[in-house]
Amino acid sequence: MKNKGIVLRLYLEIMWLVVNNKVIHKVDNKNEVLKFCIEPKTAVEIKNMLKIKLRQYISSNIIKPLIDDNKLEYTNKNSINARNQRYKTK
Repeated sequence: MKNKGIVLRLYLEIMWLVVNNKVIHKVDNKNEVLKFCIEPKTAVEIKNMLKIKLRQYISSNIIKPLIDDNKLEYTNKNSINARNQRYKTK
């Protein structure tokens, strides 16, 4: 019974490290995007810089939160879904 408690505690500590590493990685990605977008960049350019395969992931998990936090802005504010949309650090 004592071993189950130790195993559970180790499991929880490992899960905490995994979750925190992902959070730190996401924060690092956002900071990299802000540095990268001093000059306007497309979502594809951001995706390639971060070496992430899915553009949708970049849009929903990095670009949109940065825009919501007022740290990144659209270059084409009249048509935010334009195919030539670029993003620039505020």
